[in-house]
Amino acid sequence: MRKFTDIKGEESIDVLAEILVPITVIANDEEVKKGFDTNVATCVSIALKKYKEEVLDILAAIDGKEREEMLKDLNLLTLPTVLIEILSEPTVQNLFR
Repeated sequence: MRKFTDIKGEESIDVLAEILVPITVIANDEEVKKGFDTNVATCVSIALKKYKEEVLDILAAIDGKEREEMLKDLNLLTLPTVLIEILSEPTVQNLFR
């Protein structure tokens, strides 16, 4: 999975356009916000349960792959790492406050 800092130039505009709506949907959920205040793991758990499709859209856009292709590389060990990395970005954290 690529890091936000690896996405540059015009591609950064395209990726932002793809992830802005699903991130905003998740970030505007009161239960997710409360979970974020508790700890990141709680927030991730709630988001995965309630917003699976949005999470998959975000991951695919960041990875620069179609969803099906991205899912082939995703596993139980990489998923939490990727989600925590995304949620650790200061810009993303600001959406939850």
